[in-house]
Amino acid sequence: DGWVHHSLDGRFVYVGDAGDVISSSTRTTVATLPALKDTRKMLEIDWQNGHPLATSTREGLGYVVSRSTPLPPTLLSPSNGVLHQPTTVSVSWNAAGGALSYRLQVSLNSSFSTTVLDQSGITTTFWTLNNLSMNTAYYWRVSATNAGGTSAYSATWSWTTANAAPSASDLWISREGLATPWINASWAATVDFSSSERNFSGVTSVKVIQGKWGGLSLHSGGWGTPIDVLAAAYKSLDFAIYTPSAGISIKVLLQNDQGSQFPLVSYWDVPVNRWVVVSLPMSQLNPQNFVVHRLNIMDVSGTTTTYFLDDLRFVGASAGASPPTNPEFPAGVMPARLVLYQNFPNPFNPITRISFALPEPSMVRLSVFNVLGQKVATPVDGELGAGYHSTEWSATQNGAALPSGLYFYRLDARSAVTGKEFIETRHMLLTR
Repeated sequence: DGWVHHSLDGRFVYVGDAGDVISSSTRTTVATLPALKDTRKMLEIDWQNGHPLATSTREGLGYVVSRSTPLPPTLLSPSNGVLHQPTTVSVSWNAAGGALSYRLQVSLNSSFSTTVLDQSGITTTFWTLNNLSMNTAYYWRVSATNAGGTSAYSATWSWTTANAAPSASDLWISREGLATPWINASWAATVDFSSSERNFSGVTSVKVIQGKWGGLSLHSGGWGTPIDVLAAAYKSLDFAIYTPSAGISIKVLLQNDQGSQFPLVSYWDVPVNRWVVVSLPMSQLNPQNFVVHRLNIMDVSGTTTTYFLDDLRFVGASAGASPPTNPEFPAGVMPARLVLYQNFPNPFNPITRISFALPEPSMVRLSVFNVLGQKVATPVDGELGAGYHSTEWSATQNGAALPSGLYFYRLDARSAVTGKEFIETRHMLLTR
C-alpha cells in the first residue's frame, strides 16, 4: 500500500512506501530502491544527448521547456472505445509541438505484439485505413519525431468495426472449471474453480471465499494480450449463486483494458442456503456495447463471506431469439428449463403479452418497474403449474395510463419441487 508513481514511458511503477520498482508489462517487482523506501518523494528526468527532455514528480507531470524532442501526440478521433465503425476509418490526432513527422501503429491487441499497420514518416495529423475486417476491435497509437529524436507513444485508443453478429451459442466462463481463455485475476479472495462442495448442475462449482473487500475477477486472455468479448453478440450474463452467509449483496461489473466506463449492477440480499439463478441483461451491464475483457463479481456487505457460483456464461443474443407466443408453444411438450421470453409486441401501445416457461410447479411473481426502479405493476403473483404461461399487461397504474418510455419486467420464481430460485429481467418500450 502507498503512493505510486508511473514513469513517463509507462514501463515502470514506483511504490514510495515500499521502495519497489514494478514492471508494468509483467506486473512483477524488478528492483528495490532503498533510498526511496518510506518516502513520498520521486523525481524523474529523461535525458538525450546531454539535454533534459522531460521531467515528472509524484506531485504531477511537467516538461522541461528547452526540450529537443516533441511531446507525445494527443489522439482525437475516432473516440476511444467507439463501436459500429465502417471498414474504412480515418484516424486523427493533435499536432505535437516541434514534430516533423509521425509514426502510426494499428494492432489487433493492446500490446502491439503484431501490427496491422506500422507507418512512419507521416507528415499530416490524420491517416485513412481501408479494407478493415468486420466485427473486429482495433488498437492504435501515435508517436512524434523531429531532428532531436522520437517522443513516447500517445495513449492507446481503440475502435470496433460494425456490430458483432448475434451469437447463437453461449460463451462459457466457468462450467466444470474455468473455461479457456479466462484467467483468474481475483483480489482479496480465495477461489476454487472445481469445488465439489456445492453444485447447481454438473459435479463442481466455483467456491469464492472473499475478504471484507475483494471479489471474483476474471480476465479474458492474458494481461497485455486480451481476447475481446464483443458484447453485442450476447443478450445477458447468467449464473447461479448459493451462499451459506447471511446478508451478502452482490455487485457485478464489466471492464476492459482501455478503461471504458461500465455501470455497476447490483443484486441485493442473496437468499441463504438455496441456489438462485441470476440473469443480467447486457443492455444493463454494458449499454454502450464496449468490448469486454474483464468480469467482476463481488460481495459489498463489508464482511468476510463465502459463496458459490455455477453455470457462469454470456448467453448468445440469438439463442432462442424468437420468443413464442401462446399459439407457438409446442403442444404436449413440457419446457426443459425456466425461461422469461421477450414481450410481444415490443415496442407496444398500450397492451403487450409477456410469456414464460416453468419446468416445475413454482411460486411466481412477475413485476414491472420504471427506469427509476419503482414498481408500477404486478401482473402475476401466485403458484403456477409446470408448462408455458402468458399474461397480457396494459400499461396502467391504479387506472391511470403510464407515460411512454423504457420499462423493465422481472420474473421471480421458486420451484415447489427443488426450492431452486430463478430471477430474470428484460426491458420493453412503451410508445404512445
